[in-house]
Amino acid sequence: LFISPFEETVFGLLVRAGYVNASHILTCETNYGDYIDRFASFIPRSFAPMVVDTDVYSPGEETATRERWRDEIGGSQYILCVCRQAWEWKGNDKLIRGYKRAVEMGADSLRLVLMGWGPDIDRSKALIRELNLQDRVMWERLRSKPTLLRLQRAADVVADNFVMEGYGTSVL
Repeated sequence: LFISPFEETVFGLLVRAGYVNASHILTCETNYGDYIDRFASFIPRSFAPMVVDTDVYSPGEETATRERWRDEIGGSQYILCVCRQAWEWKGNDKLIRGYKRAVEMGADSLRLVLMGWGPDIDRSKALIRELNLQDRVMWERLRSKPTLLRLQRAADVVADNFVMEGYGTSVL
């Protein structure tokens, strides 16, 4: 929705045609209207919040994951950022800088776990080095949805993005 309809590719043209020819558009993020208005402002639309199954997406007993994290980076509390490293769309740099502030304020047991994929992975790694956080941050490789769910259940805090409104599709 954010990129494809605006690309001059076959896929972009098909996506845009789909929206323009729809009789109604259902959106699940509050900012989707800003994008839809750019090419289909005349199409009626409704907002339906993204529903998250809180029985599935909830804290859980993932002892092995927490032990692995503790063995690799120490700590006892973990922030897991589930999105790709894409500063423009996800704002990973904001999370990394915010984490640095938490550390400076005394959050000694807090660690950051990031997903190791996306166009800005090198920028994120450079920022972590610049802020001297290498011994407090670990990287998880790209995972299947069931494995990502286990990582989320193991975390104390799950973060997705700091740019777009709403929660991303890691829960889908």
